[in-house]
Amino acid sequence: MSKQSRKKGNKKISKVALIAFPVVLVLLIVLIGYLDKTGKEQAQQEKETQVVQFDLSNQPVIGSKDAKVTLVEFGDYKCGSCVNWKQHVYPELKKDFIDTGKVKLSYSNMTFQPGNTRLAALAGEAVFAQNNESFWKFHQALYNDQVEHLTQEFTVEYLLDIAKKAAPELDLKKLEDDIRNETYAEQLAHDDRVSKEAKVNSTPTVFINGKLHMTEQPLNYDELKAAIEKALEAS
Repeated sequence: MSKQSRKKGNKKISKVALIAFPVVLVLLIVLIGYLDKTGKEQAQQEKETQVVQFDLSNQPVIGSKDAKVTLVEFGDYKCGSCVNWKQHVYPELKKDFIDTGKVKLSYSNMTFQPGNTRLAALAGEAVFAQNNESFWKFHQALYNDQVEHLTQEFTVEYLLDIAKKAAPELDLKKLEDDIRNETYAEQLAHDDRVSKEAKVNSTPTVFINGKLHMTEQPLNYDELKAAIEKALEAS
């Protein structure tokens, strides 16, 4: 083959390569996008169908021990959506299902928000160690107070003041010592491990009888109510 023929052949190959490369690149991008979407959909489906077995033996719980439906809530005391949930969803949930003995609710800490939320979680655990009923008084009062103080950083003094007003039966000296000494740090570590095992990455997150309550509107009580009623029918 002559040099001229080889040059012509090489030019043809180059032209084909120039045309084919963008096509292959586009197809590759489409394939990667499809695989990514499929992977996300599969992960989402797994989250919706998995049933998590929560051990509530050392967790704060409100409601009848014989309730047929168990809700596990993951929250952060400086989470704005959690504050709204406690203001607008929890009162209805308590009235319709907890106070009627149909549902019991457990709370687990997440502490990824700024504002020293770990300190508040330590305080909550210390209150719970003294008395479960006192915990729920303190817990609700602390969330209620965040309506006006969401950007304020938690301090030991502030938390003790909330505890004194909400649950005067508490031993405040012991509570202060437990907060400052981080007596219940292991319980926070436990909550963190549980949240990771349950693949919780936002707050508020709620599980109903071990199944993740999937909703685009976490503050929509009607959706939560319908999901609970469905769980009651199935139990």
